[in-house]
Amino acid sequence: MSDRQQQLGCEECTDRADPSPLSSLAANAAPRYVPGNAFNLCGSSVMLILAAGLWAWQVRENRAKANGRDDWRIEGKTQAEIEALGQKLPGFRYSY
Repeated sequence: MSDRQQQLGCEECTDRADPSPLSSLAANAAPRYVPGNAFNLCGSSVMLILAAGLWAWQVRENRAKANGRDDWRIEGKTQAEIEALGQKLPGFRYSY
């Protein structure tokens, strides 16, 4: 058992193989696991930024449709063609 494992009180650690050195939760980062926590913080931040960007885009699209930007798409079309427009339909709104 290494001195580090004794300091951490990790007797059962001797039976297990060390995780990959490429792991974000590598044993040599214990007990604070700074690389793993940094990776999780960065991933969460990216997800938050992407979600905020998607929300802002949906709000912008809904406002543009409410102002009549896509009204030209239904002019002169049959009911079947209008139903086939999907999200390009002027009445379609994104929900958030």
